[in-house]
Amino acid sequence: LVVGSELPLVEGITDYFQNDPMLQKIAVIGPTQNGAMLEGSKAFAKAFMQRHHIPTAAYLAVKANQIDEGLRFLDTLKSPFVLKADGLASGKGVVILDTLDEAKAELQAMLEGKFGKASDVVVIEEFLQGIELSVFVLTDGKNYQLLPTAKDYKRIGVGDTGPNTGGMVAVSPVVFADKLFFDKVKEQIILPTIQGLI
Repeated sequence: LVVGSELPLVEGITDYFQNDPMLQKIAVIGPTQNGAMLEGSKAFAKAFMQRHHIPTAAYLAVKANQIDEGLRFLDTLKSPFVLKADGLASGKGVVILDTLDEAKAELQAMLEGKFGKASDVVVIEEFLQGIELSVFVLTDGKNYQLLPTAKDYKRIGVGDTGPNTGGMVAVSPVVFADKLFFDKVKEQIILPTIQGLI
């Protein structure tokens, strides 16, 4: 069983198959519910990265009763401002805003349920400038295998002028991902992640 969507993984489909005597002989490609938390909760993933010294942007995760703390944290950041619904939001839960006033209003709207339960917690994140790509890795918890890389183009509009989407298009392989790049990815991200999962 190759699970293509995050939601069934977050809800525990792998655990379900592993624990059912009729189904446990079927191999499942996808993490357990605990492992899927890295995708299912941005706040969990950020805390995991900090705990295991994996480079990530500065952040603060807030709930509705912590909005004042969130507003103060926004005051410490430079434009643009990044707000992320903590849970799964079908690729629509990340908002990048240019002004502090917009960011504060959006934080309020998100914590009031703009993305449903997905934004019960909102991650406020430092904006990182640069080129983004995805490195896909399969692991059994100890060993790993790299899959081809892909670069997403997520913002609608020429020159990244519009809102984020779940992904307008992706290109693979990524031409700038050379051996030196992958050595950094391995040492700074893949190995610490696997060790953290253990």
